[in-house]
Amino acid sequence: MLRAPVKETPSGQPAKETLARESHSRLYLAGPSSLTAKTTQGGFVMYRYAIAVLGLVGLSSAHAELTGALLSQFFAKGIGTSGEERVRCMIQTTDQGFVLGGYTMPDYPPATDEDVFVIKLNPDGSLAWEKQYVGADHECAYSVIQTPDGGFAVAGYTWSFGADSSDVLLMKLNPDGSVAWARRYGGASYDYAWSMTRTTDGGFALAGVTTSFTDVTSDWLVLKVNSDGSLAWTRTFGRTGYADEAHSIIQTSDGGLAVVGRADSWGAGNADVLVLKLNADGSLAWARTFGGTNADEAYSIIQTSDGGYAITGYTDSWGVATGSYFVLKLNPNGSLAWAKAYEGLGVNDSYYFVAYSIIQTSDGGYLVTGDGFLFGTGYHYQWIILKLNPDGSIAWSRMFGKAGDMDAMYHIKSTIQTSDGYYALSGRSDNWITPGPPWSWGDFVVLKMDGDGNYPLPCFLEPYPMVEITASPGTSSPSTGATCSPSSASVSPTIRTPGFTVIDICEPLYGDVGETGPGPQPVITCSPLSGGVLFNSPGSLPIKIYSSGGRLAYSGELMKGENRILLETGVYLWQAGTHKGKAIVK
Repeated sequence: MLRAPVKETPSGQPAKETLARESHSRLYLAGPSSLTAKTTQGGFVMYRYAIAVLGLVGLSSAHAELTGALLSQFFAKGIGTSGEERVRCMIQTTDQGFVLGGYTMPDYPPATDEDVFVIKLNPDGSLAWEKQYVGADHECAYSVIQTPDGGFAVAGYTWSFGADSSDVLLMKLNPDGSVAWARRYGGASYDYAWSMTRTTDGGFALAGVTTSFTDVTSDWLVLKVNSDGSLAWTRTFGRTGYADEAHSIIQTSDGGLAVVGRADSWGAGNADVLVLKLNADGSLAWARTFGGTNADEAYSIIQTSDGGYAITGYTDSWGVATGSYFVLKLNPNGSLAWAKAYEGLGVNDSYYFVAYSIIQTSDGGYLVTGDGFLFGTGYHYQWIILKLNPDGSIAWSRMFGKAGDMDAMYHIKSTIQTSDGYYALSGRSDNWITPGPPWSWGDFVVLKMDGDGNYPLPCFLEPYPMVEITASPGTSSPSTGATCSPSSASVSPTIRTPGFTVIDICEPLYGDVGETGPGPQPVITCSPLSGGVLFNSPGSLPIKIYSSGGRLAYSGELMKGENRILLETGVYLWQAGTHKGKAIVK
């Protein structure tokens, strides 16, 4: 009986997975497993760590197929042009690929007009197609969904086709990205859509903000649109003299809607989380505010498997940091089940954390993503990825980003649990496509990591300790809602190809034992020893060794000649300078 790597559980106790060899044509991994690949002999390999299967058994006939299966599970893509891009939304499509939307300025500088972009990625992260939807002024996509016909609906705002200033923009796209129809909705001032959901009648519901149908401040704007783009109804929610803004909308299991965002009009502090439950006709079923003495705001809402809701955003009412992740779990009637704030361990009030997205994971817990301003660490904004247990306790947390760069998730729906149980995330990241100083041009990154938050290479992804703080927000039940009558008209954006570059920013580390560097001759060798490995290096080289799940097991310096490194039993991935490979310790 062969032993696979020891995997640390959230409690810190080792959980061994046993690899058994049943016959030459079939292998299996006893214990937890998340991937299945078919060998050329017709059997199946079930594995948590595919490399462990390959390295310990060494079936050459299965090697190529399993290598491809493993690599297709992980990717990290840098995407952009020589100008500036921001990604605002991402979904997984029915063919297991991905569609993303946002804005692009491929001619920036000198051009400063933003255009909507929509791109389709294949399941491995490669580019399937790309579209740029051009007007005379500014446009941006903030939400995308797939429609039953295999096409897509894209919502955001337009300045090019607005009645006066900016209007809500809704485009229905065919499966290839061509425009089936496009419409704008708005009044005499500013109207934006930040979120959209598909409704059971085949139409759409959109949520955002308006200054057209209120005073000089802003109100929530909710629009129900039929499948052909015609308006079914519209509502505003807010109070005169206050700034209120809706950020996320979902359809609920009873056919109604739930909307979440920011309210200055009611609550305990200078801004509170506001949750509205609407009936199918847009009338108010119930409303709840949640907040403390300072600013609290929500950016995303989901309906949970128990019929309740989970909400995320930020809070300045709890925690040491100026802003902390804020997660609220509500019962189906809107009452509070629990509320918690999360921030980095040992931070001060110069740090700032904002969560933009929450999903419920297949284990009943939650994945919360956003960004953190990590003052004094050599970083600017970094992606902060937080996995929670069903009760809101912390399972694990990660940071993603390069020191000195502006890596931030500036959009609401940036996180997906993919059909294979992994996670796909997207957000802004400077300097991958166009090198330059921080805070200037921006590209974006799509990262796919496994269900435990690992990537089989450092890939700028590392543990980031966070602490949990119990919050006790005050609550109120305001009464709000009014009808409004925005104008609507067809629009015709010009379609171009933006010319995105897609690069691998960190390919998964994979290779045979004793992998060599570039060129026909070996430049570094790695040999297994009892209880470790032996490297023979041509000179001084930095080296890092990772478990097959992505955990850093060793970091140090190779000297010229033989170098013995002690490791526990398992399969490891190593990188020394530009050289990389795999090692097995028995």
